[in-house]
Amino acid sequence: MNFFRSFVATIVLGSISVISLNYMVDPLRFFGPESIAKFEKQTRYRFPGLIRNQQYDSIFVGTSMSHNFIMADIDRLFDTKSLLLPMSGASLFEQSLMVKMALATSRPKTVFWEIYDGVLAGRSGEARKGADFPFYMYDKNIFNDIFYVFNFTNTLSSISAIKNNLEGKKVNHNAWRSKEYRAHKYAHGCPYMVVEQMRGGGILNRNEDLPNNPSDIMTNIDKNLLSIIKENPEVEFILFAPPVSSLYQALLLQKQPNIAAALHMAKSYAYPQLLRFKNVRLYDFYTDKVLTHDLSHYRDFMHYSGELSHRLLEAMKNGRNRVMGNWYQTVFDHKVVMTAYPAEQHIQLCSQQSSR
Repeated sequence: MNFFRSFVATIVLGSISVISLNYMVDPLRFFGPESIAKFEKQTRYRFPGLIRNQQYDSIFVGTSMSHNFIMADIDRLFDTKSLLLPMSGASLFEQSLMVKMALATSRPKTVFWEIYDGVLAGRSGEARKGADFPFYMYDKNIFNDIFYVFNFTNTLSSISAIKNNLEGKKVNHNAWRSKEYRAHKYAHGCPYMVVEQMRGGGILNRNEDLPNNPSDIMTNIDKNLLSIIKENPEVEFILFAPPVSSLYQALLLQKQPNIAAALHMAKSYAYPQLLRFKNVRLYDFYTDKVLTHDLSHYRDFMHYSGELSHRLLEAMKNGRNRVMGNWYQTVFDHKVVMTAYPAEQHIQLCSQQSSR
């Protein structure tokens, strides 16, 4: 009996020690804005703390296609104090969790939201495949915080942070801002974009041409986009479809026609409903041939440069590319142009440049 009591006491004391350690060090800055730990590289774990504890009046959510926007540009053009929250491969569901969390904590007056068609055409409750998502950090249930403070990975981070601090390795508390900009890490244009695309998985494959069910797509848009806008009429939502390269768009139509049709259906379902909201400004750069034909702005078939990101902000500020009542004809005409786009020829030309 004494052994059993000692065993239980050891377990309880050990658990309390782990919880206390993670609460005090707070390696992901979940409970407060400062910690002696380095900032977490994985955005799915870093962003909840930023959303809860940073000062801002606007947020900017999206996928990796929003990595090259700069908070200073957003703030200057729109007279705001922004928080940039791009998440690589983020589903609409993951993005909606960030938006809901921000609206429940800091009540931003503006939400900038990148709505790539591929995200709209997802399922309502899906997170990125292969990415561990900490749902317990995004909900309102304080009892779920036990999964944060009683967490082996966080304990290792807390111990490492204490070790580094004792060795005099201090942390820059503004280091999270340096993670907002990535364009300088990549070369853009031919031949680099084709090389990068091949490294990332090659050209679009017919074997992957498996779109989601239309009802799943509509549910996704309803639950993770439209309902949030409807429930927050006092918040301005500035939404935009990013300028994915014409090369990608043409290959999608040629090699994955079912997925292309699903993306078109998602846009056709979302756009007319979004236009009914008085608190929505909707912009479409996907159909802007001036932007998407210029391959010098792309590091692969989808991701564009910091310069182009800046141009998008200026366009939205000045009301250019805003979606109006004639949007369907614009989308239809654009599809005709993309069907005739010489994608394979452009790939060949880029590949020839890489071999020189």
